[in-house]
Amino acid sequence: MVSIITCTVRQNFMDNVFRNYASQKNIYKKELIIILNSKKLNYRKWAQKAKKYPNVSVYMVPDKTLGECLNFGIQKAKYPIVAKMDDDDYYAPLYLPQAIHALITKDVSLVGKYSRFTYFEGKKLLAVMTPHRENKFHDPESCLAGGTLVFKKDLFPRVRFPATNNGEDVLFQVECARKGHKIYSTDRHYYVYIRRANHQSHTWSVKDEDLLKTYCEIIGRTLYYKWYAQGIYEHSFISCTPFHSIQPQKSPRRLIKRPLTFRRNRLAAHLTPRQSQPWLNIRRLTGDRPQTLRISLMSTRV
Repeated sequence: MVSIITCTVRQNFMDNVFRNYASQKNIYKKELIIILNSKKLNYRKWAQKAKKYPNVSVYMVPDKTLGECLNFGIQKAKYPIVAKMDDDDYYAPLYLPQAIHALITKDVSLVGKYSRFTYFEGKKLLAVMTPHRENKFHDPESCLAGGTLVFKKDLFPRVRFPATNNGEDVLFQVECARKGHKIYSTDRHYYVYIRRANHQSHTWSVKDEDLLKTYCEIIGRTLYYKWYAQGIYEHSFISCTPFHSIQPQKSPRRLIKRPLTFRRNRLAAHLTPRQSQPWLNIRRLTGDRPQTLRISLMSTRV
């Protein structure tokens, strides 16, 4: 059971907020608390959108700092686990299950990610920020990504977010460590920190070139960062086998075999309408235990 808190000052990320919430799977109970931190936002549009999803609350809290908005959201939360999710990043369906599992099995008060995928939209470049710091307990030299904080609600009010717009997540972690609460970092999967082309639109307005040079390990150029986040990497590293055979058609033209192709938003196969929808067994090559994912070629979005 988890309460998700998202603070925003940007109207254009409304769809992304609800998409990330709806995509979280294998959660017994969840709720979304949206805090609109600007009078310029259209409260009516957010409220109308919220009616389409279960357990979503929208609050207008202008003229408050980000830290104060987060504390307000924690007070409104009704579940024992709280997750802070940003409005402009990507959260894969297994993001929250992974975080909650670590929170319980590692017996800690706060989890997040030191290492995380970072996607530079302007360059179509994927990298790992602060690499090689995965699956480890608190490191004084590192800081969990602010958009990945998942913690027990009973930390509050002993530990609160400071009343500031910058660095509130860092100071929150420092206070947790100072008061003896254990902190744990999961691996880099299931989350992507999105860097837009205009670096000034971010709270952390460092230039992309400086970020890449100082903090990142480059993976390469790609459009399919969501597949990387889910542990499914390049096409050459995916083991694909048909889940069931397809009956041949009578017409010779339909017996032409064509290879699987990647498209921007779909993993698709060149198939005729009469052929049944195929499936793939995709063996994930990362993690402690290899997993086999059953994926529809015609409907799976990347």
